Amino acid sequence: MIESSAPKESFDAKSAPKDSGHAPAFLGGGELGQRMCAFDWQTTPLGAPSTWPTALTTLVEVMLQSRQPMFLAWGDARTMLYNDAYAPLLGARHPDALGQPFFEVWHDIIDVVKPIMDKAFAGESTHMDDLMLLVHRHGYPEEAHFAFSYTPVRGGSGTVMGMFCACTETTKEVMARRREIAESERLENMFAMAPSFMAILRGPRHIFESTNAAYNRLIGRDDIIGRSVREALPDIAGQGFFEILDEVYATGQPFVNQDAKVTFQTSEDSAPTDRYVSFIFQPIKGDDGEVTGVFIDGHDVTERMISQGALTESETRFREMADNAPNFIWMTEPSGGCTYVNQRWHSFTGQTAQDVRGNGWLDAVHPDDLEEVRLALQQAHVDHDVFELEYRLRQEDGTYVWTLNTAQPRFTTDGTFVGLLGSGLDIDERKDFEERQALMVRELHHRVKNTLATVQAIIGFTLRTSTDMESFRTGVSNRIASLARSHSSLTDAEWQGMDLRAVLRSELEPYDNGKRLILKGPRVFLSSDTVVPLTMAVHELTTNAVKYGALSNEDGQIEVRWSVTIGPEGEHLTLDWREIGGPEVCPPTRTGFGTTLLERLLGGQLNGSATMNYPAQGVEVQIKAQLRDAKVGTKP
Repeated sequence: MIESSAPKESFDAKSAPKDSGHAPAFLGGGELGQRMCAFDWQTTPLGAPSTWPTALTTLVEVMLQSRQPMFLAWGDARTMLYNDAYAPLLGARHPDALGQPFFEVWHDIIDVVKPIMDKAFAGESTHMDDLMLLVHRHGYPEEAHFAFSYTPVRGGSGTVMGMFCACTETTKEVMARRREIAESERLENMFAMAPSFMAILRGPRHIFESTNAAYNRLIGRDDIIGRSVREALPDIAGQGFFEILDEVYATGQPFVNQDAKVTFQTSEDSAPTDRYVSFIFQPIKGDDGEVTGVFIDGHDVTERMISQGALTESETRFREMADNAPNFIWMTEPSGGCTYVNQRWHSFTGQTAQDVRGNGWLDAVHPDDLEEVRLALQQAHVDHDVFELEYRLRQEDGTYVWTLNTAQPRFTTDGTFVGLLGSGLDIDERKDFEERQALMVRELHHRVKNTLATVQAIIGFTLRTSTDMESFRTGVSNRIASLARSHSSLTDAEWQGMDLRAVLRSELEPYDNGKRLILKGPRVFLSSDTVVPLTMAVHELTTNAVKYGALSNEDGQIEVRWSVTIGPEGEHLTLDWREIGGPEVCPPTRTGFGTTLLERLLGGQLNGSATMNYPAQGVEVQIKAQLRDAKVGTKP
C-alpha cells in the first residue's frame, strides 16, 4: 500500500461541535485527537467517551501519543479509532473512516483480514511481517504490503472487547526488494548465458567465486570454484597471467589484451592446446575503494586468428589486384568497421588509410544519405547478406557524385562470417541522364495533354460555328496548322521557349509587304507553356483580320504593342492589337469562335483575359496574361 498523495482535509477544532463527554485521553493527540474531541460519539455504538471502559481510553491515549501507525477496532461493530500516523494508510478514506465499522472502511480486503480479526476477537494474537493486500484506497486497485500485529483487548471480566493493531506499511521496501531480486536474477542469467567468458576472483590469492559456461569451456574444466587460480590452472604457469592478476589486484588498474596466446593442458596425458583470447582483467572495489577481487571478461578468438592466418596470403594478392582496379573496392570486419579500401577510393575521396578505419569512411557519405547507408550496412552485417545501395560520395574537391555500391558476405571455409567485400561505381552521369529522361517524360506527358485539349477545343468550337463542312474543314486545318507551326518552332528550340516577336511574325509575316506590320515592345522570351496558347490567340486575330479586317485589303496595317509589369503574383504581359486602314467595322451581333477561343485559351491556360473593342476605324484587342518563367530583356 502506498501513502496517499492527496492533500489532507484541514481541520479546525475550535469550529467543530464539542462533545461534553469527551475523554482526557484525546488531549494532545494531534489532529486525530482533536477530531475525536469534536466527534459525536453518541451516534456510534461506543457512546459518549465518558462512558468508555478504562481499557479503551488507555489504549486511545497510548495510540494518539505514538508515531507508529495504530488503530483500534472496538465492540461488536468493530468501530475504528486511529492515530495521525495511520491516516496516510487510509488514503482517500480519511477522515471519514473515524468512528465507522472496520469492515465498511476496508470492505475491499474483508476476505483476507476478517479471519485474522476474528481470531483476535476470539482471544488469539496474530503477528505478520509481510501481508499482501489488494486495496482500493485511492479509487483504483493497488498492491500494498504491511507488517502488523493484531492483539485482543480484554475487559475486567476477561472478555475480549476489542482489537489493537500496531502496523507499518512496507510496500516501498517490498517493491524495492523485489526489484533488487529481479535485477540480481537478470544479471545472474546474463552472466551465465553470456557468449563471452567470465569469471569472478576474490582476495589476493584470486579464489574462483563464480564462472560461466563459456569460461569453463575455454579452460576445459568446471571444478574450480573455491580454489585459487594457481591451484586450479597450474598449466598456465609461466605464461605471465598470474603475475598480471597480482598487479591488477595490487594497483587497482585494469589490464586489457587483444589476441593473446594461452596454452592449456588439462592433464598430464593430454596434449597442450593453444587458444587465442582477447580479455580484460577489471579490479573489483568495495565501498571503501579497496580492491577485493578481479573480474575477468573476454572472448575466445582462436577460430578468427586461424582464419585470418589462412586469409593473409590470399588477401595480399587480392589487395595488389584491387589497388589497380578502376572501381572502389572495400572490405569490412564482422562488426561492420571498414578494414580496407583500394587506391581508387583514396584518390577519389582524398581520405587516407587512417581516415577510413572503423566508421571513418562514412564521413565521405552525403549527410542526407548517411542514415540510410548506416542502417543498410548494419542489416547486411547482422543478416550476413548482400548489400546494394545508391548514395552520394564526396570527392576530394568537396563536390558529391552518385555511386552504386554492392557487396557480398565473406565466409571462412568453416562458414564463419568475416565481413563484406564490396565495390563501388561512379554513376553520376547515369543518374543525371535518368533524371533528365524522367523530366522529359513528365514534360512530354504535360505537353501532349495540353495539345490534345487544344485540338479538342478547336474541333468542337469550329464544328459549332461552321455553316458547312467545307468551312469546318478549312477552319480546323488552318488552326491545327498554326498549332503545328508553334510546336515545330518549339521543337527546333528544344522546347526551351520562343521570343514573343517571333511568335507574332510566324503568323503575320506572310501578309507583310514591309509596311503593313508594326511591332513594338521589349524582348520577351516566353516559356513553352505560354507559346502555344498565345500562338493560337494571335492566329485567330490574324485570321479575322485577313477575312474581315485590316489585312483584307491592300492598305491596312496591324499594330501590336506590348509591355511587361511585375506585380505580387509575378510578371504580367499586356499586349495591344490594333487594326488600321481596313474596312469600316461593325460590332458583331454574336460571339464568334475566335472570341470564344481567345477567352478559353487565355483564361484557362494563361490565367489571363482578352478585351475586344470595335471602333469604326478597326478592331482593337487587349490581351493580358500571366507569364511563367519568362525572360524579359531590353527593347530592341
